Amino acid sequence: MPQYDFQCSECKRVLENQFLRITHLPDELPFCCDQTMNYYITQPPLIHWVDPNIDAFRAIATKDRPIIRSKRENREYMARHDLIDANELGPPPTHEETQKTVADMQASIDAITPTGNMKKELKQQGILDVVE
Repeated sequence: MPQYDFQCSECKRVLENQFLRITHLPDELPFCCDQTMNYYITQPPLIHWVDPNIDAFRAIATKDRPIIRSKRENREYMARHDLIDANELGPPPTHEETQKTVADMQASIDAITPTGNMKKELKQQGILDVVE
């Protein structure tokens, strides 16, 4: 149901946001000062709308390299090819998290790196060059 604003022509009283059917009858209009109130035209509410279009670009993740023209096309392309948008991954890791990852990787490398005695044994077997 639409909303209407009305104003009395005598006392200038304003009634805002009155619900009436589009097909309302004249006797359903509000009364003030023993007469029917007049429609009061006001500025419509401002609506914020975000354009769903993005600057067109050529997708480079697949051989067909289609041109993507909207956010919807981009979402569909990403889903069709099992891709993830980097913006959806969240914030980058902190310095401490990065340092922990580096330390864990180094510990993994150290665990499989041959030591002095093991190097001698691998050299005798002729496979030291393969390991290094």
